[in-house]
Amino acid sequence: EEASAVAIAARQDFTDASHEWNMKIGGIEQQLEKARREREELQSKQMEYLNREAIEASKREAHKAILQREEQAVERARSSIENANAAVRQCKNTIETLKSERAFQASLCSQMKQLVGAFGQRGVQSFVFRNALDSLQSMAQLYLTELSEGTQQLELSVDEGDRIVRRAYVKNSSTGESRQRPLASLSGGQWRRCALAVQLGFAELVARRGILRSSLLVMDEPLTHLDRGGRTRVGSVLRGLLGGSKPLSLQSSTIVLILQDLAAEELEESFDAIDVVVKSSDGSS
Repeated sequence: EEASAVAIAARQDFTDASHEWNMKIGGIEQQLEKARREREELQSKQMEYLNREAIEASKREAHKAILQREEQAVERARSSIENANAAVRQCKNTIETLKSERAFQASLCSQMKQLVGAFGQRGVQSFVFRNALDSLQSMAQLYLTELSEGTQQLELSVDEGDRIVRRAYVKNSSTGESRQRPLASLSGGQWRRCALAVQLGFAELVARRGILRSSLLVMDEPLTHLDRGGRTRVGSVLRGLLGGSKPLSLQSSTIVLILQDLAAEELEESFDAIDVVVKSSDGSS
């Protein structure tokens, strides 16, 4: 019986131990299964990562190829820009050369025109005309200065079309400055003084050049629009022509003025003789 009890106890221990080991083995198998699943998940993740890495590598290669193409395009663009800049510089140099050549040709053309104008028929005539006009202005201004007591100036010049340009200047009595005035705006007396100055200046110029020296000077109504002072100055200038008191070539031995009665009364001291002409129905006496 003791042996049977021992066998039963041993069998029970074996059963318990077998159950315990079965439990342990089952736990180990579960752990192995879990480890296997984790390994499979890790392998799947690894494959997925490798696939993504391959895709990213492919993308990087594609981007690198695109970047290389862009760099090549930039290099070609830079080369084109440098070539364009070189072409622009060459064009600028060409333009500057052409400008210089044009300026030289324009200067040469101007010189040739001046030579043609100076040595051609019109050039000689223009030179003589301008010279005579300058002399006329100088002579006329001498008389105008005396007739206006220095308050008027007359400028005579020639434009490019050989037309006479006349400019009048009148001195401001308050400021003493001479300002240009249109000829049409001159008063009657100022206009008359300019006209007399030009007429006497022309006669002076003719006399100085030895073309014509007249001993008789006849003037018809030269005092029109002149006030008392203006008429007196005209008489003084004409008296100077007779007396030779001034260095003028225009020296006349006889000056005849045709005047109105009122004007003649103011100039009795300026002339040696005054003839009064009375007009009636039967004639003049």
